[in-house]
Amino acid sequence: MKKIISIIIILVLVVSSCKNKIFAQSSHYYVTEIRGMCRDSLMTKKDICIIIKSYGFAEIKNSIETSEIRNELLFKCLNDNPSYFLAMYNNQSCKNRKRINKDLISPINDSINIKEIILNLKKIDNGTLKTNKLIKILQQADSTSF
Repeated sequence: MKKIISIIIILVLVVSSCKNKIFAQSSHYYVTEIRGMCRDSLMTKKDICIIIKSYGFAEIKNSIETSEIRNELLFKCLNDNPSYFLAMYNNQSCKNRKRINKDLISPINDSINIKEIILNLKKIDNGTLKTNKLIKILQQADSTSF
């Protein structure tokens, strides 16, 4: 019995010490993927998934270059495949949606056609509060852009 408890304690210690390494590798994966995405090609479902899931890693925002690329690609996701983006967005935690909303409210690129994105979202609107809030955020971003 003591051996089993000792083994369990050792396993818990090993797993807890590896947690940060696993987390760091995951965020590094997303940074690498984001930086490798081509801005000229259509965003695939995999690309959209990577962009959305990358908001689960707060430390990515500390990299200015990656944050700017991700901001641009976020709007590209909305433009290229709004229905899939909406499905992914609606399934995110409140914390991740807030992080996404923060980027949506302040687009980096002035050439983004937010009005067109809003129209496309309204066409596929599923009537959820999350979708309505997303549209309001984009409308706010559109009104502050020149």
